[in-house]
Amino acid sequence: MGNLIKSFYERQKKILLSMAITVVLFIINIFLMFLVIVTRPEAINNFIQKPEITNEILPFTILSFIGASLGVIFLLILMIFIIKLIIPDVNSVSNLMMKDQAKFLIDLPSNIKKEVFKNGK
Repeated sequence: MGNLIKSFYERQKKILLSMAITVVLFIINIFLMFLVIVTRPEAINNFIQKPEITNEILPFTILSFIGASLGVIFLLILMIFIIKLIIPDVNSVSNLMMKDQAKFLIDLPSNIKKEVFKNGK
């Protein structure tokens, strides 16, 4: 069981590492947003009452945009990870699409035609 987990980690190392980095950056971003909220509560209240972006609320909006971007990046990495779990390599894709069977079925009419002309003469 340990070898199986180790080999899975080795195959998915880059994706898991990028997911971990994204999560750490997201946690740091949330911490910074919390600090901005704690240090400037009157600016947040003013923004809630009048939705206009001032210099006092600008760091919060920038951190919000960065947090949303990190969330989208994390979801894209997660989708790639799930796709790699479902389709691990090129051979499984070709088996899934049944290339050999499809090629046989596509070539079948021309092969029948050749045999008919060959035997009919």
